[in-house]
Amino acid sequence: MAINNYTISEAIITLRPNAEFLLNGDTFDGLEWLDKEQSAPTWDEVLAEINNPTPKVEPSIEEKLASVGLDFNELKAAILGGN
Repeated sequence: MAINNYTISEAIITLRPNAEFLLNGDTFDGLEWLDKEQSAPTWDEVLAEINNPTPKVEPSIEEKLASVGLDFNELKAAILGGN
């Protein structure tokens, strides 16, 4: 796998969810850490995440529906015509 700004950014996002940072260029040296709540990950942490990514958890149907402002009963009513 090629290591570039996308893979580095994805690893940082996984390691430090909701962190504020900028990544200038395609190397870890371009990391500008803006987050005041969390510490920046080390290159070793980022490299470990790139080489052995944390499995992504697939959202449930309920979570997917909620992301568009619906719940299961609303979807069911829309499909079945309100019953």
